[in-house]
Amino acid sequence: MEFGLQFKCKLFVTGSNEKKETNKKLYFVSTSATLHATPLQNNYMNKKAQFLLEFTLQEEQQASFKKQLDEVIPFIENSEPGALIYEFYFNEDNTKCYVLEQYYDSAAFMTHLVNVSTRLQELLKISSITRLEILGDLSPEAHAFAQSLGAKFYNFHGGFARA
Repeated sequence: MEFGLQFKCKLFVTGSNEKKETNKKLYFVSTSATLHATPLQNNYMNKKAQFLLEFTLQEEQQASFKKQLDEVIPFIENSEPGALIYEFYFNEDNTKCYVLEQYYDSAAFMTHLVNVSTRLQELLKISSITRLEILGDLSPEAHAFAQSLGAKFYNFHGGFARA
C-alpha cells in the first residue's frame, strides 16, 4: 500500500517500510507501518508572527491608496520570501482597508519594514492606521517598532495551521 503525507511536524515511522522523499511530500511504502506525528514545539510556532492592520481612508484618497498597493504587492511577493501572507481587504465603501500579514520570523518582518518604509510614509500621508494587532512573539527590535505604531500584542498559546 502506498500513501502520501505532508506534515509540518516531526514524523516518526515504526514498522518495516521504505521511505521516499519527493516534492516535499513523504511517501511511505508499507503494509504495516504505524505513523506517529508530534506537534511542532512552541518555540518553532512562535517564530511566525501575524499582523492585523486597519487603515482608515478619506474618500478622495482611495484611488491613490489602491494604486500604491497595486505597485507594492508584486514587489513584496517577488522580493520577500519570508512574507508568507500579504493580503488587503476593503469594506464596501472603501473607507477601511484591512491588511493580513504573516512573516516567517522577526527578521523577515524587519526586512519588510526596510523595503516598505518609504511606501508606508506615503500611505500615512493619505490614510491613518486605526488598528494594529500582532499575534505571536517578535524580537525586541521588531516589538519596539510595532509598539511605536500603537500595536497591541497577543502571545501564542497553542494550535495548528494546515497548508
